[in-house]
Amino acid sequence: MVCLGTQLNQLKLVSLIIVLVSILSACVPPRLEIQPPNGPPDPPTEPDFDLSGRQLPELLLAPAGSSPAHPASAALSDALADMLGGDYAAAADRLADLLNRLEPGDERRVTADLLGETLFLLGDWDRFLHYAQYYSAGLYDDRVLAQTFMGQAPFRAVIPTESVTLPLNASPIGTPALLVSVNGRNSRFWLDTGAGLTVLTESTARRCGIVPAEPKTTADTTTRHKVAVRGAIIRELRAGGVVFRNLPAIVLSDRDLRLPGPLGHPVSLDGLIGWNALRHLAVDLDLATGCCRLGPSRPITGSRRNLFWLGYPCANAAMADGRPLVFGLDTGAAATSLRQPFLEKLGARSLPRRRTKIAGAGGIESREVQFVPRLTVSLGGQTLIWRDLAIWPVSGYALTPLDGVLGADVLAVARLELDPGAGRLILHPRLR
Repeated sequence: MVCLGTQLNQLKLVSLIIVLVSILSACVPPRLEIQPPNGPPDPPTEPDFDLSGRQLPELLLAPAGSSPAHPASAALSDALADMLGGDYAAAADRLADLLNRLEPGDERRVTADLLGETLFLLGDWDRFLHYAQYYSAGLYDDRVLAQTFMGQAPFRAVIPTESVTLPLNASPIGTPALLVSVNGRNSRFWLDTGAGLTVLTESTARRCGIVPAEPKTTADTTTRHKVAVRGAIIRELRAGGVVFRNLPAIVLSDRDLRLPGPLGHPVSLDGLIGWNALRHLAVDLDLATGCCRLGPSRPITGSRRNLFWLGYPCANAAMADGRPLVFGLDTGAAATSLRQPFLEKLGARSLPRRRTKIAGAGGIESREVQFVPRLTVSLGGQTLIWRDLAIWPVSGYALTPLDGVLGADVLAVARLELDPGAGRLILHPRLR
């Protein structure tokens, strides 16, 4: 698994997170099916909160180096409600006002990191650096990148009023890949909701006339290696009629983005379209027909949200008995996996263990992990049944502890409709 981030006890709340998962093990890969295969589709999953009444779900916040905690004040709860509703500018204003009134302590650390992450998402580099003195150490790398991006031409997204349909392919490990134009040069990028920023390899940057900035900064990976990253600006990234101009990105070495693939053959990629671009679009991914539809967000009046962002795109889900779950959404991950918070909800029980190789940026690591033999989850409008789901030792990359990370294995059995602006994730299962 590739992840620029740290484990929970050292969680770096940064927006440069990249998650590309490649699982290499002797066991059968996790199997996924959507039930009932022949029955009527379930209605879209209803979240366990209604933003119109500003009722919050039972979400915990996890400041760097601290134990997860509930929001401690009405002001922080209001800011969190704004974030869950997708109004990040309002959330940033509330958090900044609250931060100015708080004394040192856990609530100020939570507030500061929420503010930092939100300002980074908005690309408000001046304000991000203005409040940098309050951030936890985990936001250090973001400070270096913000200094790179500050003063550049403003980012702009040009999105046609009608959706455009583009050819979509699966990478050798099943992740969605799209042909794009970077500064007029064709490149194949993965669509990676788990990447906080768009990413290029050094060779792609050279070919497309992009000069990475200095200084370099480093990021930790799930394989406990460190990789070097440098900030850069993509003058133009074009996917059909969708155009991103002056798009912030990071550049990694080709070696660090080269992953082991099937039968040991290496998987190389030119780059990743990350969340800083994808969040402006409605995205429809259908690997069965080889089509990707990109267009403007289309909010539906009265629709409740089941997708939100807290440092990472997250989806509401539920176990078979109704207990709520939060899954990260990572189309750059080859397979869905679970995290420690889910294990705690599962309770004390003996689970099988297997040794698995995790391939990630900077190297490969062998770990023994626990597996859940069978899990039934309601998510994205359907009931999903996984077999042999691994519980990775990392807990997540969001500002709230995740129960798991939803990977690209879902695309093998369903069309995925994703609209971050409308807070909507819907799965359309393939007919058998």
